[in-house]
Amino acid sequence: MPRPSPINILGLNIVFESRMQYYYLGLVFVAVVAAFFYRITTLRLGDNLIGVRGNEELAESLGIDTMKNKVFAFTVGGMLAGFAGSFYAHYILFISPVTFTITESINILVMVIFGGMSTMLGPILGAMALTVLPEFLRTAGALRHVIAD
Repeated sequence: MPRPSPINILGLNIVFESRMQYYYLGLVFVAVVAAFFYRITTLRLGDNLIGVRGNEELAESLGIDTMKNKVFAFTVGGMLAGFAGSFYAHYILFISPVTFTITESINILVMVIFGGMSTMLGPILGAMALTVLPEFLRTAGALRHVIAD
């Protein structure tokens, strides 16, 4: 693996020399994002977002500014997508439009649906299960495609 340029985190220049260091940094990012979303769900903002998702007209009739909440959700989603994309680009050291195909997008969507869209822990568990499952099914040989696909 070629040596990437250092990452500046809080004024410290950190050089990642192994994939395990990226793994641990990724775990830290997941923990920070999970804590961020947990905090949002405990606030009134989380209740407002759930209300807008459930029934936009009813939420608006209760005095919730639906446009503000939708813009907030879109902004946070875009911010996290950009953050994840920059982390992935630094890890791979190459970025191209053909990196993510429609199959990859469908796999990510299935992971979220499999885990449960209404919970915070569900998509994480769904992603873990559907990432590990094909590896366990390698021993099944030709039946692997019947079971996993």
